[in-house]
Amino acid sequence: MPRHSFAVSTGRDAPSAVREALRERGAHLPAAMRDDLLLLLTELVTNAVRHSGAAQGDPIQIAMRGGRDCVRIEVTDPGVGFDRPDRVVPDLSTTGG
Repeated sequence: MPRHSFAVSTGRDAPSAVREALRERGAHLPAAMRDDLLLLLTELVTNAVRHSGAAQGDPIQIAMRGGRDCVRIEVTDPGVGFDRPDRVVPDLSTTGG
């Protein structure tokens, strides 16, 4: 798969727009891989719409590259991001969870 970059607008239609774009750009991929990518990309774009804080209509950028065995997809939104919480080191001497 050559590198493909495209954008969808933040909003309620973003997940369906990104699925349509992937169907066009990933038609040559094996069906099972394409189905997995459709699910994963839909989830990532939905998260960007819901949680990024980006304004309606802002672009969500998608970059795809790879081949028949492996595809890398990057989703970038214009949201404000978040502060990474401090890492909690578990106490391995206790049980529970």
